[in-house]
Amino acid sequence: MKERYDVIVLHDMYERIGDTERANLQAFVDGGGGVVSIHHSIVDYTSWPWWYEEVTGGKFFTQPSGSHPKSEYKDDVPLVARAVRSAAGHAVLRGVGPLALVDEAYRGMWLSQKVMPLMETENPHNDRPVVYIGPHTKARVVYIQFGHGDSTIRHPGYRRLVHNAILWAARRAD
Repeated sequence: MKERYDVIVLHDMYERIGDTERANLQAFVDGGGGVVSIHHSIVDYTSWPWWYEEVTGGKFFTQPSGSHPKSEYKDDVPLVARAVRSAAGHAVLRGVGPLALVDEAYRGMWLSQKVMPLMETENPHNDRPVVYIGPHTKARVVYIQFGHGDSTIRHPGYRRLVHNAILWAARRAD
């Protein structure tokens, strides 16, 4: 797959993955392929710890698991995201600026200590990081929480953010 594609963009919500697909995806990521995970794709492959612990660096719990309660979501929440000061010059954020969107808020997710936050929000209905770099050491992985509704998807700043994330994950921007 790596010979044919530089990056995959996920905007789905499928918790399970077959063995063949899992092996192909792991080979792609371990081979340095890029991943841009958008919005509810944070639910992808949550039965596969390697994926959420080592690749995306986050997990939205659709059900309680052990001591971790079910994560929460709320539609149509005004969210303002600003660059984390230490990440303001990152290629993913180039030309983006603060984003004021009405989107779906997520709270109570698990996040790896190894993620690098790029943008955060202070909205109490949402976990603080909303855009971050995943922890995988060979692949370039970006998670963008936004992307629930039409107004977000059509927002020029959001479109620039996704565009930049794809270029960066594909190693075409630094």
